[in-house]
Amino acid sequence: MNHHHCGVGLIWVDWNLNEINRIVGRLQEQLIHCQVNSQMDGIVSFLSIVYGDNDAIIRKRLWSSVVDLSCSLHHAPRAVPGDSNATRSSSELINALQAK
Repeated sequence: MNHHHCGVGLIWVDWNLNEINRIVGRLQEQLIHCQVNSQMDGIVSFLSIVYGDNDAIIRKRLWSSVVDLSCSLHHAPRAVPGDSNATRSSSELINALQAK
């Protein structure tokens, strides 16, 4: 959980210790990045869980971190699940104030 970086702890990660060993590599306000080691078959992969800030300027820091991590991981398997809080257009928003 990233509550040390974000008071409300927007990202939580839970795992089964009998199946997965995880090593947290980066902990930020909008991102938790882990190395995930399977206890069953020894497969090593990476998981970057994101929760993008509602403010687009702050959210840009998240994507800079994601790109930085991509450069360092090269061809390692990686998943980036989460909520980016980004939309392509205002038609994707539900119950949002209409832009004027």
